[in-house]
Amino acid sequence: MKRTRFLNAAILATLAACFLFTTGCAKKDGTRKYILKMSTQLAPDSVMVQGFNEWADKVKAKTEGVLTIEVYPSAQLGSDEDVIEQAIQGANVAVLTDGGRMSNYVKDIGIIGMPYIADNYAELRKITETPIFEGWMKQLAE
Repeated sequence: MKRTRFLNAAILATLAACFLFTTGCAKKDGTRKYILKMSTQLAPDSVMVQGFNEWADKVKAKTEGVLTIEVYPSAQLGSDEDVIEQAIQGANVAVLTDGGRMSNYVKDIGIIGMPYIADNYAELRKITETPIFEGWMKQLAE
């Protein structure tokens, strides 16, 4: 379970980084404000969504309101595939997804969903720091 969460978070972070600053709007004082719409299939009362909401609050506080993350549970923005396509087209969205879905774009990344690929969080973290994984992230960003 922790492996899946970590993988999802890694993919989410990559997608967010790719699309985070593609759009924004200027405030009266000249600074820009950014909104990232975070999509998930999970229900609003799930622990993960609660965590996303806490994350959104912390990001808004740390950036002094320059970046706001709006969390959309229950597939409010569409299916994962739809939201991934929105992101590819440049929409300011991110999605909680998995290696299986991302293998539609980078075939080899699907191996991440393999059972028992790592015994613990530290081992999974090591996988995300390999040149192979970094290459997959670059391919996804393209």
